[in-house]
Amino acid sequence: MKSEKVIYDQIQHRIRFQNAIVEFYGKPAFYTPYLSVPDPTVWHSSGILEPLFGSSSTTGYYLRIPVYVAFTHSNDMTIAPMMSLNGDDMLSVEYRQRWDNGGLWLQGSGAYNPNGGLGGVGPQTYGNLFGSGRIALDSSNDWRVGFDLQLIFLS
Repeated sequence: MKSEKVIYDQIQHRIRFQNAIVEFYGKPAFYTPYLSVPDPTVWHSSGILEPLFGSSSTTGYYLRIPVYVAFTHSNDMTIAPMMSLNGDDMLSVEYRQRWDNGGLWLQGSGAYNPNGGLGGVGPQTYGNLFGSGRIALDSSNDWRVGFDLQLIFLS
């Protein structure tokens, strides 16, 4: 990375770049007027993750831009909208939480296909919700309670 100006904020634990050029193998890849990243002491920091560009035979060209949200050191979320040229737009959300004696994971997504999808007739909306959770009932971890979840809907 090359930047016109670099500012290190020791209180916020952020490094800010102004008029930055990101290079890959010595060649400029893209320019950004402003970029902010956490310093190496930060374990969890909210922000935009690496975008994903791709194509498939069913959705055509698509762009997925995941956003990571850190609530605390033990729970976070990833929200990932996906847009495609064919109009097959989708939103997926994943939530994670850990406790001293267990944890919780939930993942859901919803999509809209204006061209028909699984049935092939008319626009369709579909989605899912998956999850799992466990918690110990005693300090020795001999007794635990939990759940597994799988829901799918189509309209």
